[in-house]
Amino acid sequence: MRSLDALRPSLLIIALTLTPLLARAQDRNNLSPQERQLAGLRQALGITDDAEWNTLTPKLVKVQSLVRAQRDIKDLRRIDRLRVRQNDSGETISPAVADLADRAAELRNAYNDPSVPAAAIQRSLKVYREAREKADKQLTEDLATARTQLRDLVTARQELTLIMAGLLD
Repeated sequence: MRSLDALRPSLLIIALTLTPLLARAQDRNNLSPQERQLAGLRQALGITDDAEWNTLTPKLVKVQSLVRAQRDIKDLRRIDRLRVRQNDSGETISPAVADLADRAAELRNAYNDPSVPAAAIQRSLKVYREAREKADKQLTEDLATARTQLRDLVTARQELTLIMAGLLD
């Protein structure tokens, strides 16, 4: 009985320490993947002020979206995700990226149809490559602008954190 009495203060300290951690973990489980990522960024950036976070969040989301789009246009299998993301989140994609998605669909159709002549495939490939170059150029410009706007709002330490997270360069 005495050993249990001796452990009670330690058990109380453990319970008091773990309760907030478990509550935060439960809160994070109720968040979408993007919300969890943003919550992690908020913690890593050390932002406790809601007004500051509300100012920064749209800039972070914009940069995240453009980084993903720039990655996705380099993989023919991922280009359709741009349209899905646009429909799910309401974010708009540039006309250059929309054109690239259309050209990618044409390539997929040519791939799936063995009767397409070689000349038509070559034309589709040429148009696809041109569209990808144009979309990449547009996304690079948009991303540079978004990163500048984000960089202007953060401290040097926060900028370093965002560089480490792959959002700033």
